Amino acid sequence: MPANDNKLSFAYVLVSQFCIVFIGCLIVIAAELPWRWWHSSPVVDLSLGIFAAVVTYALMYFVYLYGGRVAEQLTIDVKKMGRHFIGYSWGKLVIISILAGVGEELLFRVGLQAWFATHVNIYLAILIPALIFGLLHFISFVYFVVATLMGIVFGVAYHFSDSLVLVMLWHGAYDLIALAVLVKYPHIIGVSFEEENATLIS
Repeated sequence: MPANDNKLSFAYVLVSQFCIVFIGCLIVIAAELPWRWWHSSPVVDLSLGIFAAVVTYALMYFVYLYGGRVAEQLTIDVKKMGRHFIGYSWGKLVIISILAGVGEELLFRVGLQAWFATHVNIYLAILIPALIFGLLHFISFVYFVVATLMGIVFGVAYHFSDSLVLVMLWHGAYDLIALAVLVKYPHIIGVSFEEENATLIS
């Protein structure tokens, strides 16, 4: 069976991301959770978000280069995930990244983290949504750990910055960089989609 037979359509990915945005909005509105777009300056938070995204991907790239077995498993995992996005235009990658940054941060940080913060201590309020975030991104145990750690980082950043713009842009920009490298320049992280590309043009 060709590798692309089970490839998710762009429409499916788009609808799933819109559903996450909708659920996040629903929780925030229903629970009447407090939130705000930025802390003091949108320019500062936008700049910090972009900077943090670049630094985060640089750290992940370091892991790909020198992570040993962890890097090997991550390479396998991102190849499994990346084949769904083969052939996507830059526009599609941007749309998916924006929706992921907006929807997932709205759901996990403003929705779940803020709600848990009214019921448990802040450590658990950050950890529980991060674990759920990791489980929803489960491809392997290694990928689960990485996703959970990123969820914790986003949670801590949101807690101290009180800026939704910062974590949304950080998350979205990171996803865009990661997807762009994976889909457009996979050789940078040692991934090859030659079989999938051959299927597309056969």
